[in-house]
Amino acid sequence: MIENLVNNAVQYGGESCEISLYVTKSPDLIEFTVSDTGVGIDSAKLDEVIKPFTRLDSARSTDNSNVGLGLSITKALANNYGGKLLLVSNKPHGLQCTFSIAIS
Repeated sequence: MIENLVNNAVQYGGESCEISLYVTKSPDLIEFTVSDTGVGIDSAKLDEVIKPFTRLDSARSTDNSNVGLGLSITKALANNYGGKLLLVSNKPHGLQCTFSIAIS
C-alpha cells in the first residue's frame, strides 16, 4: 500500500515534487501518510480516482502497464485490515494520501 502511494507521488507529482512519509499510532490504529507537493488532484475528483480502472486524464496516461487499479486495491486492503483510505488536497498544492489499519 505504501509502495503504491509513493509510486503515484513519484509518477504523477511532477519534477519538483517533494514527497514526505508519516506514520502515527493511536490505541486502535496505525496511520500511514504519503504527502506530496506535486500537481495534485482536483478535490471534486478525489472520490472518483479511487474507483477501479480510473485514469484522470491523458496527461496521466503512460505507455506502461498501469491500468488504474492501485488506489482501489489500496482502499480494499485498508478496509480489509479494519481501516480506510483517505485522499485530501495538500494545500497549497499536492496530495495527501492516508491509509489506516487496525492494530487489534
